[in-house]
Amino acid sequence: MIIARILILLPLVSANKPQFPLGIAVYANPEFDICHRDMRAVMETRDLKFFNSVIDKTRIYSWPLKNFKSDIESLHNSPLFQLVRKMPKGAALHIHHKAMVNTDWLYLQTYRTNLYVCDKHNHLSLKFFKTPSNDCNWQALYERRRNPLVRQVLEDRIRRQMTMLTEIPDRSDTNVLWEKFQNIFTFLRSFLNYRPLAEDHFYQGLLELYEDNVMYVEVRSGLQKLYDLDGKIYTTTETVNILHDVVTRFKADHPDFIGAKIIYAKSRDMDHDELRSFLHETVELKKMFPGFIAGADLVGHEDAGYKLKDHSSLLLEVSNWTDFFFHAGETQNFLLQPTNLQIAIRHNAKRIGHAYSITKEPDTLRELKEKNIPVEVCPISNQVLGLVSNLRNHQAAILFALDIPVVISNDDPGLWGAKGLSDDFYMTLMSILPMNANLYSLKKIARNSIIYSTLSENEKAAALDSYEKRWQQFLINVTMPFCDYTQVMYSWLTLDRNTW
Repeated sequence: MIIARILILLPLVSANKPQFPLGIAVYANPEFDICHRDMRAVMETRDLKFFNSVIDKTRIYSWPLKNFKSDIESLHNSPLFQLVRKMPKGAALHIHHKAMVNTDWLYLQTYRTNLYVCDKHNHLSLKFFKTPSNDCNWQALYERRRNPLVRQVLEDRIRRQMTMLTEIPDRSDTNVLWEKFQNIFTFLRSFLNYRPLAEDHFYQGLLELYEDNVMYVEVRSGLQKLYDLDGKIYTTTETVNILHDVVTRFKADHPDFIGAKIIYAKSRDMDHDELRSFLHETVELKKMFPGFIAGADLVGHEDAGYKLKDHSSLLLEVSNWTDFFFHAGETQNFLLQPTNLQIAIRHNAKRIGHAYSITKEPDTLRELKEKNIPVEVCPISNQVLGLVSNLRNHQAAILFALDIPVVISNDDPGLWGAKGLSDDFYMTLMSILPMNANLYSLKKIARNSIIYSTLSENEKAAALDSYEKRWQQFLINVTMPFCDYTQVMYSWLTLDRNTW
């Protein structure tokens, strides 16, 4: 068994000293002796003996240097990734609705009935109709596929418009990458807004997270209006109801899944009137769905020039009625003052998405820490969209060193082939955390995701208790192959969890 070989090869670590500095400090419990030697072997996952003995060290060490998109298959086949995939992850707190699901699943949905395709200005559009409208030269997709001369080219084009994976992996022009990125969402909009598909898509997104051992999720969604074949257009409130029903159904099917909330997110390039309407709509939705609508966010390419300071007065109008979870600092351009990060902190954002440029703003960084505002770090997204080429240089390393609260999330995993949170956890361990980091460092990050979620205090306590049980079961599962069963059960029953 490959995991067994990993554990045998991994070295021992001290049972008592901190394994990670400052806020990620983790202490091993000397009273917890599940096959103590092998248990401590599980903790340590970064020693060179592991790389020498199990996987070619040079190739593993090249992964942070490569763009994530260039070597996904090898990464997913690595034994260490498989170990990370098995561990409980806590919550995904920064993920976008339309990019939750893997591209293979999305592509299979293009075989649904009543789907039409339009080719205009060398860009495809997909939409469901009972009878196609005349706003474009809509053709039944199944009929186009029947023509062998166009089928393969057409299918390749559809796949290319669904994913970042088909692009040159090491392209570093952020404007080009963002244009491609935003075009994917434009392409998916009319396709995924078909109500039957929208329901299945959201359910599938929850399922992919659940299968990656994620317990809870807060999804950023534009809450775009859904439609039916008969021409019905659903209101935003109706759309929220539909998504809420999907979560209810998913929880009924998976009772150990804690749940999901929506962060209502719109583009920051709205004009004054549009933004006021959006913010007040968020307040009303939060009143109608207090346990489902978490708050608001403004998203988009920061380098395009849209600034939070332009909206400060409107944000202040509703700040007592809703919470903010701003994207800010997803840029290398920190010259314009005040920065989006400064405005986000002034408006008491509950969490800040990315904050990649914050290490260039010492005063802002100090204020962030004083207010205990967590940063949602999405390392693979930052690499794919050109903020950092080598993940060893990711600015989150400084946040960890300074004891800034951090949660790791996946942003748009479906667009680049990531599996739930595991890829971002894995790359954080391999590339960003210090060399003495281990699985318990990832455990601390996972616990952070529950602590800094919008769950109530009682819900957080219950979620943390559930997480501990899953974590202990995870440890038993990975050590069971070489542990004496009675020793495992004795350690399990006598464990003092408060010391972990």
